Amino acid sequence: MKTSILVLCLTFSAVVPMSCRRSDTSITRGLERTEQLHSALLQVIPPGTNLASATEFMQKNEFRCSKQSNGNWNDRKNLDFTYCDKNADSRWPVSRRWQVALVDSKGTVQEILVSTGLIGP
Repeated sequence: MKTSILVLCLTFSAVVPMSCRRSDTSITRGLERTEQLHSALLQVIPPGTNLASATEFMQKNEFRCSKQSNGNWNDRKNLDFTYCDKNADSRWPVSRRWQVALVDSKGTVQEILVSTGLIGP
């Protein structure tokens, strides 16, 4: 009897947290490819958008952002940009990582660069 209760408790403690996760309502919801996020971002952050406003939008969509000076993005060198990073649950134990560079041109967004991939075992 004690074993049955222990198994039930362990099962319940593993299942409940997974079922209680809040659903993703951010701009990345349902997206899987770089091009999808790039298109979605261009609709709300077109070139010329104030960089501070664009960064605020990204943070409201669960991205962590930081400024990069003379940074690199793939084969692009010496860029000034705001780097935004987000991990989103895909299917446990795998998560999707979104990386975005808001390229800075005198305080406005000149270009948006996007990368994504799966992380996990």
